[in-house]
Amino acid sequence: MKDISDINVVDVHLTARSYKIYIGCNLNEQIADFIADYYGDKSLFILCDTSVEELYARPLTEALRAKGVNAPHIYSVPSGEQSKSVHIYADCLSWLVQEGAKRDSLIIAVGGGVIGDLAGFVAASYMRGIDFIQVPTTLLAQVESSVGGKTAINIPEGKNLVGAFYQPKAVFCDSAVLKTLPMRELRAGYAEIYKYGLLWDSAFMAWLEDGHAEALLKHDLHAVHYAVKRCCEIKAEIVSQDEREGGVRALLNLGHTFGHALEALCSYDDRLRHGEAVAIGMCLAARFSAKLGYLSSADVEIIEAHIRRVGLPSQYADIPDAPEITVDDMMKVMAKDKKADAKGINFVVMQALGRTKVTSSYAADDLHNVLHEFLN
Repeated sequence: MKDISDINVVDVHLTARSYKIYIGCNLNEQIADFIADYYGDKSLFILCDTSVEELYARPLTEALRAKGVNAPHIYSVPSGEQSKSVHIYADCLSWLVQEGAKRDSLIIAVGGGVIGDLAGFVAASYMRGIDFIQVPTTLLAQVESSVGGKTAINIPEGKNLVGAFYQPKAVFCDSAVLKTLPMRELRAGYAEIYKYGLLWDSAFMAWLEDGHAEALLKHDLHAVHYAVKRCCEIKAEIVSQDEREGGVRALLNLGHTFGHALEALCSYDDRLRHGEAVAIGMCLAARFSAKLGYLSSADVEIIEAHIRRVGLPSQYADIPDAPEITVDDMMKVMAKDKKADAKGINFVVMQALGRTKVTSSYAADDLHNVLHEFLN
């Protein structure tokens, strides 16, 4: 691939499944070079959603044509979490068959986290696995879902319950695409950025606290590139140690057990985006950590104040038209969480700011009390 001097590169070390994450601005030419070098004579298939087809998929197609590469087939699905369904997954597989995709074909996932999860699972299962690359177009996807090989779809019983660990061949994080995102989407992505500081790197958390969160949300390229790079470095380090979430990788679920339950109870609709659910989930995790004796009340306030400061929801009352739910409703949904085991529901708790662990050792009353205070 040519001319990457202005591009940050993060390596994900997984022996034969290793790959690189490229972080920069206006990367279409570099993406086209990569595809021309490795898949120039193969059939190409872009999977995207309707909101990004004209903005990103079509320009990438033109960049590929300029390199003399055959134009890819494009398949668009509706925007939103509803596209991570068994029905749309099956439609994607049928489309590949109809368009003649082979085992040496390449799928190009162009879109946010929904597209990355869906396209990755399609790639993992079509003909028992074909190559794919990630071109994430949201901040949340760039720092979280596009990296690490988690692919999944939803079923009525829960989120991400059907999927596979399947690594991409490369990830391209283009900061230029973030300029078109609404502020709500940027903030939702920022929640995952803040998560990395809370769970792994207190110095990164302090950097965000020191005005860089606001700079990032104003599209300051230095702040964006550094934040995306640092998040990818942390995730690459964790995934390299634990690809299939048998240990340390579970820490990346900080705030997610609570957050996924809230998403489900809000019917995965527009009242609550994934990043917003994670923001509230991290506040709940902070309160639960304090209840278990790990964090001080001052630590909890630091977390909640920062989340409020950047315009993210921090409590249940912040969800517009929130459904009336009970502690039992939350418990029933969390019991179906894919991270639950024979010991019960596992939670990521903060031992200190920047240090976390997974635990199933807690009094049920402590959890119930935290949820009761949260809902009331």
